[in-house]
Amino acid sequence: MKQKIKGIALASIFAIVIITIAVGSFMQSIVVVLSGGNEENISTDSETIYDQSPLSEQVEALRNTVLNELGKYGKEAYIELFLAVIMQESGGNGEDVFQCSESLGQAPNSISRQQSIEHGVKVLCGYLDHEKIQVSSPEDLEHIKIALQAYNYGGGYVTYINDANRINGSSSKSDFDNLGKWTQSNALDYQKQMSAKINNGYPVQRTGSAAQILGPYKYGDAYYVKHVLRYYKKSSDDGQTIIVKAGEAANIPYENKQTFLWNANHVPASAVEMKTYLKTISVPIYDENGNKTTMNLTVHAKLAEEFKSIFEDMAKEKFKIKASETCAYVWKNIIGTGTVSQHSYGLAIDINWNDNPCFYNTNVDVSNGYGGYQPGQNQYSVTKKIIQIWKSHGFYWGGDWSGKKDTMHFSYTEKPG
Repeated sequence: MKQKIKGIALASIFAIVIITIAVGSFMQSIVVVLSGGNEENISTDSETIYDQSPLSEQVEALRNTVLNELGKYGKEAYIELFLAVIMQESGGNGEDVFQCSESLGQAPNSISRQQSIEHGVKVLCGYLDHEKIQVSSPEDLEHIKIALQAYNYGGGYVTYINDANRINGSSSKSDFDNLGKWTQSNALDYQKQMSAKINNGYPVQRTGSAAQILGPYKYGDAYYVKHVLRYYKKSSDDGQTIIVKAGEAANIPYENKQTFLWNANHVPASAVEMKTYLKTISVPIYDENGNKTTMNLTVHAKLAEEFKSIFEDMAKEKFKIKASETCAYVWKNIIGTGTVSQHSYGLAIDINWNDNPCFYNTNVDVSNGYGGYQPGQNQYSVTKKIIQIWKSHGFYWGGDWSGKKDTMHFSYTEKPG
């Protein structure tokens, strides 16, 4: 009998150890996924200063894809917000980067990356434009907070915070003042209410790290707003981004351009470091069908107005741009070298690259046409007029280089020589 009891006891202890290890591993994984970056204490509804944490390279790699999807809704200006959401949801890893497969009625992580981006963008854009939210700009944090919490909790949260019936005689003045607004308090209250609703009227408590990170009750992430905003860089947050009027950058002498671009700071060594200096702009173009429209470019913030002015000048000439074959910022090395390309700094652009080829080991004058570069004959090849527009704004043409003629390429810093 004693032997039998001893065996049962050992088995029980073994089971407890296994469960403890499993739970510990699970909780550790939650911490790894959700607690990246510095955590500040959350105790009040007062204005919080959100610690800035960088986006991962995986998220940065999704910038253009997300930007194109935002174009369907006219929300390109909110690109940094959507990337911040991806950073919180997945860090840019896996296929379901917006973690939205379950909202489509499918199993977790069961949709493709493109499906995830399409649906995630659609849902969050819907909340930005929600009649009870109506986010006015990327700077409108008061309403962005509501949209973010609704993205995590669902639209019921919006109804909840606008319901005057939940405020009674014992409520404080701040409760009345905050009707229809996001507060940390009402995010926590809603979490408790919904946890009870889905658990037969009894809210189920979290414990340990999960409670600290996600909130005390099992339903969504009560601290989702804080978690996303630590990755969100508004234009007004950018200490490097000062508005430089069109024409100012054009007048900077070559020897002073690096100081103008970086001040006393070191040149960024990665896409993550470069993020601080970038700005996404909309520029006018004539497309392949001859219709006037716009396209988006991500460029160095100090050259943003110069780029806009250049594209306005090209549009006056009705020069056609293939948006799918035109690109400014992309973090990469120069082909065949270990040298970081000026594209990586948002200082260069390639235009209609299939119609303006690059010629290696060539020292002839190509300005009148050479090989596949045929200005005047090919409507997408840059003409002398277009080249002059870029030069008048302080840029150099790759077709003037020695030994290599890159006719698609215009750069603010790569002086021929």
